Amino acid sequence: MSKKNIKHNRNSNLLFFVFVLCYNFIFSQLNVTVNSNASTLAQNILGNGVTISNATLNCGGNASGFFSYTGNYLGINNGIILTTGYAPYAAYSGTYLCSNSNQNNFLDPQLTAINSNAKYDVCILNFDFIPMCDTVKIKYVFGSEEYPKYLHQMYNDLFGIFLTGPKPGGGSYNANNIATLPNGFTPVSIDSVNEGWPINTNLGHSEYYVDNYVTPNNQIAYNGYTKPITSKVGLIPCLPYHMKIAIADCKNGLYDSGVFIQGNSLGCSNLPVVNSQTVFSCDTKGSAKINISNYIGTPTFTWLPGNEHSDSINNLATGSYTCIVNLPGICNNFTTIATISDFGLLQVAENSFTICNGESVKLNANGVTNYTWQPTFGLNNSLISSPIATPTISTVYTVTSISLNNCVSQKTVKVHVSLNTLNANFKASTNITSIDSSTIKFTDLSNGATNWLWDFGEQNSGSNLKNPVYTYNLPGTYNVHLIVTDNENCIDTISKQIIINDIIKDLFTFYCPNTFTPNGDGLNDLFIPYGVGWDNKSFKMEIYNRWGKKIFRTQDYVMGWDGTHQNDKVNDGVYIYKINLIDNYKKPHEFIGEVNLIK
Repeated sequence: MSKKNIKHNRNSNLLFFVFVLCYNFIFSQLNVTVNSNASTLAQNILGNGVTISNATLNCGGNASGFFSYTGNYLGINNGIILTTGYAPYAAYSGTYLCSNSNQNNFLDPQLTAINSNAKYDVCILNFDFIPMCDTVKIKYVFGSEEYPKYLHQMYNDLFGIFLTGPKPGGGSYNANNIATLPNGFTPVSIDSVNEGWPINTNLGHSEYYVDNYVTPNNQIAYNGYTKPITSKVGLIPCLPYHMKIAIADCKNGLYDSGVFIQGNSLGCSNLPVVNSQTVFSCDTKGSAKINISNYIGTPTFTWLPGNEHSDSINNLATGSYTCIVNLPGICNNFTTIATISDFGLLQVAENSFTICNGESVKLNANGVTNYTWQPTFGLNNSLISSPIATPTISTVYTVTSISLNNCVSQKTVKVHVSLNTLNANFKASTNITSIDSSTIKFTDLSNGATNWLWDFGEQNSGSNLKNPVYTYNLPGTYNVHLIVTDNENCIDTISKQIIINDIIKDLFTFYCPNTFTPNGDGLNDLFIPYGVGWDNKSFKMEIYNRWGKKIFRTQDYVMGWDGTHQNDKVNDGVYIYKINLIDNYKKPHEFIGEVNLIK
């Protein structure tokens, strides 16, 4: 039997469906994701003080999942959804008709005990749980497309949260439905929560009802739904219970219903709260105390380290202290960590410095959050942890800190300013000489120096003597550096230039022709270099063609190149020569140039 007589042209219906999809995509603030993993769904609604196990799901395909909501109508923002249709349809606008069968039809004893027709599109989440406390709660919103026209008729879709387990004071819950209004006995359904039909006629607890039929919103599809309802039930701590959350269509599989269950809402409503409080004193000792609320009983305490058994401990040094709290009647122990932080133990990295006149030093304090340095003389900032100090006379700086507990700490740092007058200077026995007279004596003329470090300009050259002697190996212009220090490690430096001339330039000559004609006429048939003042045994010559290929090599300085390669004459053109040799003063030379071959 159909519940509404609705006729649509197929094309217009398709157009409407596409419009609804687009409209929902653009404007909906309710997002539904299909999920059929029982354990994942159950864990999502798990709150404080409850452990869940053995979850099962008996639900039609795509009828369950997760939801998130950012709008202003639903009243809860995330959790799981169980429906009698297709779960994502709940996120369509209020003008959309959710009427989809999830094809899961069977008889459930708890549902059919309420209404024998509740056997269509069944969706049931089962799980076991153990509470730490004596009262648990769960928060949900129930909605349906049966609203508002099918009140008090045979199509009253069913929703229930059925609890099984021991009752406080004796007896047992035997699949009792705890999905009731706050009065504790009225089951949540479209017949019990509504604005009547016709509207405002024969109302049922309308203070819990949200109309989405007369003026539908664009975020939730169901014609009506409840305001968020929190159901509570008394339990015995630490004993096992079973919960069944079930929803089904009655009479037929048309017109869907759904229940939104707030994430992390199945939990203890009166779970004891255990925390620690720490107190500091200015002598760096502290104390810790355990505070317990929402519990009537006699707790026991074990502190580690120390193995003390009171609710508070004293005379504590900085560090962490663990307290295991046992609350009789609560099945799990509570563990809390009390941390005695450094309340403000002011420290300085170094308490003494020596600097030279005109130098700066960085002062370093730490361990607190506020700093005041006195005197401010020579400081770039007197209110930071690490100011730069540039005093002109020796100064003792005092840093002060006041903690949140009004504990005052002070440290001092001495900056000694050297009064020595250090002046680096030296002279050389000569500043200009030739390579054949390259031994030079250096004489220190510094004032106040106690240590010397010389660098004579040549690689790996140096000395720490006061008046060193050095022999240069090669001609050139050298910068001689002298660094001197005094008895307070102040430093000064000076540089002077030494010139070593090359006398070989007058005794050494080398010449290469730029053209030769290897045509066999006996004139200029060889390319050969000329000169004096070099070691013939060090001679090496290589010839390359224009593409960089080596075509000739010799170490015989009188042999020369006859313009052939592998006994074949080469073509006319420009060739590259590279010649290496050592002069009579052991100085290496390399010559690279071009020679023009013309036959």
